[in-house]
Amino acid sequence: MGQVILTLSLIAMTAIFLIGINPYINLDGTVSPDIPGFVPYLVVVVIVLFMLGMQSGPGPVMWVMLSEIFPASIRGAANGFAVMLLWLANMLVTVTFPVLMDGVGPVFTYGLFAAINIFAVTWYYLRVPETRKFTLERIEWEFREAGGVIRLR
Repeated sequence: MGQVILTLSLIAMTAIFLIGINPYINLDGTVSPDIPGFVPYLVVVVIVLFMLGMQSGPGPVMWVMLSEIFPASIRGAANGFAVMLLWLANMLVTVTFPVLMDGVGPVFTYGLFAAINIFAVTWYYLRVPETRKFTLERIEWEFREAGGVIRLR
């Protein structure tokens, strides 16, 4: 659910920039005083919703999922490698976000991140099994029995 809130927040931010901010940007890059007064507050609300979605969804879920997806025999090393890749992905987002904002603007940037998250929500729904009612040993056994394709739902 958190990923959905996060994704909807990115879609909302795209719409806010498209409809509520971009039309009020002057040629010199300043914001016109004619911008509706509620727009900055709306941006703050959407940012808070984004943070709520992140902290209730992919933020903590990622760490739980990492501890469940690897067999016990390689869990430590595989988890370390996965965490390294996770931090590299975080770095990639941190580095590319301001570059995209300056290069193609906020509408495209937020739209791109929204599209990536729409893909993520779809991927989670179709490919990530629900593991709440299974032990790690059972998950590993199911995975081995299925030949690497897990179907716990």
